[in-house]
Amino acid sequence: MGHLLKTMNPEAAALLQRANEPMPTMGMAVVLHGQPKHRKRGRTTLTGLVTSFDPTKRTLDLVVVYEAGDMIDVQRVPEYDPDGAGWGWAFAEGSLADLQAQINQLKALLNVEAGNEPALPKRAIRKRVAAI
Repeated sequence: MGHLLKTMNPEAAALLQRANEPMPTMGMAVVLHGQPKHRKRGRTTLTGLVTSFDPTKRTLDLVVVYEAGDMIDVQRVPEYDPDGAGWGWAFAEGSLADLQAQINQLKALLNVEAGNEPALPKRAIRKRVAAI
């Protein structure tokens, strides 16, 4: 990404930079860091199920579950920024983002390219994979 775009339109530069980051898909559970109107019984984080998503704006439509039988529909939820407005969606712990990070670690560990054998013997690979 060029310097001109970063200086002339920083919002567009940030969107382009995040375009390759994973997004939740329909049916996935995410964490909703709620606005005051979404809070109940003092809980500030809630479980949300993705019903639709907009990858260009990185927003989600969610069904938010307070407890069994108590749900609401929240639309166009932005991605959570801890330094920002304080509300939005975030990946649940142990989710797609964590899995992608583990896959990238394994790829780097194995140094596997199309048709090539791993650079390490199988025993060393097993020990390192177990450590991840």
